[in-house]
Amino acid sequence: MAKIIEFRTINVAVPSWKDAAPKYEALGLTHAPPHDFSGPPAQIIDVAFRFPWGGGGIHLVEPTDPSSPVARFMDRRGPGLFSLTFRVDNLREAMDEWGAAGLEWLRDDPVVFENASVPPYRVERFLMNWIKPGSTGGVLLEITQFEGRVEEEP
Repeated sequence: MAKIIEFRTINVAVPSWKDAAPKYEALGLTHAPPHDFSGPPAQIIDVAFRFPWGGGGIHLVEPTDPSSPVARFMDRRGPGLFSLTFRVDNLREAMDEWGAAGLEWLRDDPVVFENASVPPYRVERFLMNWIKPGSTGGVLLEITQFEGRVEEEP
């Protein structure tokens, strides 16, 4: 049985992380450098400005391309909660079990990243898929799995 083993991030879509970041800093949150997630194969999130805690945190995600999922989200709904990210022990099992329970997956197979930067980690293999918002009460869920070697990034 697949298990959620870690809550990773709250992802907030913003037109500009530079404009949004001071509001989060005013709450006393400290930030890490921006992280570019726009590379192949998925081109999912563009640039994230991170307020880390533990292994996750709050990511302010800014679109860098008008056709990106973040840009399309903001065109429909405006800035706001884009997604929540959880890490599971076995993504393929989760897809089978949760799909049988009525959750709808965005892709038939997970996206696989090799030697990926997943702040604050460097992961040998990183798998990701998304549960459609229509089956979770309106929130996109990113479900991930780490495989192989996992190291803290400097």
